[in-house]
Amino acid sequence: MKLRVLLLVLAALGIGAGSLTDVAAAGKPVGRGKASGGTLDKQIEIAPEGIRWGMTAEALAKLYDKYFDALYLPRYKNVEPGVAMERLDAEVKERKALIRRNKIDFGTTPTGVDNTPLKPEYSYGNGEAMSRVDLSGDVRRNFFFFSDRLWKIYDEYPLRNGSPLGLTFEDAVTRLSEKLGSKPARVEPDYANGRNFQEAVWTGKSILVRAVNREPILGLVFIDPSIQSDLPRLRRARPPSPTAIDHDVADIRINRAPQGPPPKGKK
Repeated sequence: MKLRVLLLVLAALGIGAGSLTDVAAAGKPVGRGKASGGTLDKQIEIAPEGIRWGMTAEALAKLYDKYFDALYLPRYKNVEPGVAMERLDAEVKERKALIRRNKIDFGTTPTGVDNTPLKPEYSYGNGEAMSRVDLSGDVRRNFFFFSDRLWKIYDEYPLRNGSPLGLTFEDAVTRLSEKLGSKPARVEPDYANGRNFQEAVWTGKSILVRAVNREPILGLVFIDPSIQSDLPRLRRARPPSPTAIDHDVADIRINRAPQGPPPKGKK
């Protein structure tokens, strides 16, 4: 039987339906930088139905087109034709455009994502990209791609009183452990290797789950383990220079460079 990971928060966030069943095996907390334990014995399915590793960004966008159609159907049933319906049409159109419009390619030029907590989640010059969509309940979902193939989903949940994941990181880990049926491996920050936050990790054959301590935000990350294990080969390119700028900007700066004083005797 498949498990739906996001289903423990669905009632509050409105992003799916169903329930989690028990998972056998329990992981043990481990030391700094190690990630043993936290084993998942059964397959986990991510809502909404239809998401799968390896799908293209356009296929993902089309899946969410259908998701938003279903999400807004109750509102359409209660809206009168006219201005109110036109506003609803515009809202749906805007949300459907997000995944396509928010796509960022990590080529050779640094991006603004480097200034966010997501910086360790990608590399430059290796065919990687990301996009995002805002869901209900102040949840942001980030998608990561290799060669336009989905390999990682990073959800950002607010931790607060009344949240289905609790007020703190430890609340969230406890509740996730109950739903997943096993305790996670505990992984401490390792800044030298790009791990900037404390994490709890569960590992299965077809998915790796990370809970990232960014209080008051919880990062809940779902990863294709076949890609994760192959990252040293896939990420061979070096990161871009922090001072690198876009070629068009460089051309402008060169063309506008001061020419110096005119030769003597000339004005």
